[in-house]
Amino acid sequence: MITRSAAVASLLMLAVVALAAPPVADDGVARREKNLGRVGAALHAYHDKFDCIPANGSDAVGKPLLSWRVHLLPFLDQEALYKQFQLGEAWDGPHNKKLLARMPDVYAPARGDALAPGLTRLQTFTGPNTVWDGGRPRKSFPMIRDGLSNTIFVAEAATPVPWTKPADMEVTAKALPKLGGPPGKIFLSVFYDGVVRKIRRDFDEKTMRLAIDPRDKQPIDLDKISP
Repeated sequence: MITRSAAVASLLMLAVVALAAPPVADDGVARREKNLGRVGAALHAYHDKFDCIPANGSDAVGKPLLSWRVHLLPFLDQEALYKQFQLGEAWDGPHNKKLLARMPDVYAPARGDALAPGLTRLQTFTGPNTVWDGGRPRKSFPMIRDGLSNTIFVAEAATPVPWTKPADMEVTAKALPKLGGPPGKIFLSVFYDGVVRKIRRDFDEKTMRLAIDPRDKQPIDLDKISP
C-alpha cells in the first residue's frame, strides 16, 4: 500500500521534474497548419458545389469587389458573416469596410506576428504561369493539368493584405513574390489537393515555380522545397 507521505513525495518529485524541464516551443505552427487544412477542405467543398475554384469578385466592368477569402466563408462555418457582405459593393465600400475587423481566426497570422487587425498572409498566386493567369474567369480542377498534389493553392506571404481585398501574390517572369511572413526557417502552404505542406524559406526557385504553375507538364521534386 502506498502511504500518504510516499504519495506526496511522488507528486513533489513530478513537480520538480516539470519545473526543471525546458519549455516546449510553441510558434503556432500546429494552429496555422490546422487553419490551412480548413482552407483546403473548404476549397474542395466549394468546388463540389459550384464546379469551380473560388475567385476574387468583380463587377460587370471589371472593378474588383471582394476576395476569394470572403466567398469561401460559407464553407468555413462562417455563412452568417458572409450574408452580412454586400456582394455588389467593393471591399472598401461604406458597408463592407465595416466588416474588415470581423476576420475569422482561420485567416489569422501566426502568434507573435504583429499585424494590424484585418490583415492576413494567406494568399494565392496570380500572373503568368499561375492558375489565375487571366483568360477564362471561371477556373476548375481539370485545368490544373500537373495535378492537384503538385500545385500550390495558398501560401503564407511576406506582405499581408486586408483579408476582404481581392489582392494576392503576383508572379512575374523576373521574380517570385516574397514568401513566408512568420519568423522561422519554414512557411506553410496548402496545395490544391487540400494537403498542407511546409516549405523552406531557402527553396529552390525553379522547383517553386513548377509548384505554382498548373500546366508546365514537367516533373516536380517537392523535396527541393521541403524542409
